[in-house]
Formats: sequence, structure tokens, C-alpha cells
Amino acid sequence: MKKIIFLLFIAIALTACANSAEQVMPPVHYNDSITFHIPKKAYIYWELGEQYSSTAPQNMGGPGLSGLAAAFIEAEEHQNNPSKYTYTYGKAQQAVFMTSLEDVFSDNHVFNNVELITDLKQVHSQDVLMKIYFKSTRVASYENNYQITLDVDMSIEVNRKLVFHRTYVVQSDNDKYFSTFKDQQTNVSQKLLVDIVKGVKQWHTNAN
Repeated sequence: MKKIIFLLFIAIALTACANSAEQVMPPVHYNDSITFHIPKKAYIYWELGEQYSSTAPQNMGGPGLSGLAAAFIEAEEHQNNPSKYTYTYGKAQQAVFMTSLEDVFSDNHVFNNVELITDLKQVHSQDVLMKIYFKSTRVASYENNYQITLDVDMSIEVNRKLVFHRTYVVQSDNDKYFSTFKDQQTNVSQKLLVDIVKGVKQWHTNAN
């Protein structure tokens, strides 16, 4: 039931930004094999932080009346539909990332069971609680190719005690050509996914 509610939230978020500049990436995947297993149930809790977006530059228009008219029309469009020209890594993108993370853990049997939650009261003391906190998400300017920077905290608690904590700062590749902004979202998301899986493996290795 909780997963259904979470997926409903995603659907609403995707619908809200379907016409916006940034679009929304598809689910991301972990391409390497995962060989470790943690014989516990895990809960993943998502926390939102600051989101900094970037706006596409406005067309200044060309010479003559037609150029001025085009610039005026675009200025009106910017004002009336700002999301159409706004690039961000916001709630919709983070929601896709979180469900992708849950699927990676589930498909690779990293835990006995894994569940996304919105209420910390669901967690039993003997289970694993993983908190993913998007402290900040930033999109650079047009001049910097709308490069995405994610600043994310991951913490792991067992028996209600903090046992592992890492901060990951990842950026989309600035030397690659991306045909769409959602390709750039996928690029940075896959980097974050790899870091988080490595972190879980590091915690598991150190604990055993």
C-alpha cells in the first residue's frame, strides 16, 4: 500500500512537470553485479532539501519588426509558462531516483526485504533504516550546459543507532553531449546510485 501511495505521488509529480523544460528521466539502473547480502529488512526514507534551478535564456529577437515580435511573444511565454523554460532536479526526479534505488536493492536481493517509507514510525528497531537526504540540488546556467550537482547525505541506522554516514557530491559530465536534459539527469543519477551502493557495501563489510 505504501508503495502504491509513493508511486501515486510520482505520477502527480510527473504530470505537473510534463511540459517543463527539464522533463523527467526514466528509471535508472545499476549495471554491475551485486554479490553481498544483508539478512535484514530495510526501510528507505527520503528527505527533500534545497533545490536551485536554472532558466533558459530569453531570445532577444532579430532585426526588424518580425524579430521584435518573436522576442515579445517569447517574453510573454516566459512570463506565463515559467516551468517550460526552467531546468531543475526536483521532486519528480528525486522520486524516480528513490524508486530506482529500491528496485536495485530488491532485484539484487541486497536485503531480505526493502520498502520505501514516508513515516519513520514504521521502522522496527532491529531493521535497517536508510535515510537519503538531498541536501541540495543545483542546475548550472545555460553557459555551463545546465550541469547538475547533487549534494546528498546517506545515513544508516540499526537498533536506532547511527552506524554509517556519508556525503556524496556528484555532478553530471560536463564534457559530454546530452541530446536532452533528462539524459543529463540520468547521467548524474547513475553516478549517485553507484556511490550509494558502494556505501552500503562498505558499511556491510566493516560490520562483519
